[in-house]
Amino acid sequence: MSEIKADLLKQKDNMVHCISADCKASQGIADQMVKKGLIGREMLQSVHPEITDVISTTYPGRTIYNLVTKSNYKSLCDALTTLKKVILRDRIKTLSIPKLGCGLDKLQWYRVKQMISYIFKDSD
Repeated sequence: MSEIKADLLKQKDNMVHCISADCKASQGIADQMVKKGLIGREMLQSVHPEITDVISTTYPGRTIYNLVTKSNYKSLCDALTTLKKVILRDRIKTLSIPKLGCGLDKLQWYRVKQMISYIFKDSD
């Protein structure tokens, strides 16, 4: 895992970010992704996901993984565990990841980063 400072929305790689269970995607990175046409609010809302689900949206050359979380570490950890299963199934080798849960959800990046490292430690 390497950490760089970049605009997530300008990355051409597969991406992951958090959304709430109501799938409104009306704030933060999710809202920006809707406005850029990277994810569809109506599509997300039609799924009716549970907390910790991962909703995949595929575009030519990349996939966006929408992690359904609450504002806590447990739901993020569970969603990341689900994400690992999904990306292994999809044979994804790289992801652009923002500081998950550290904006609107006010989680601490050093804890989230440790969680990501731990969950993905035995993967490519």
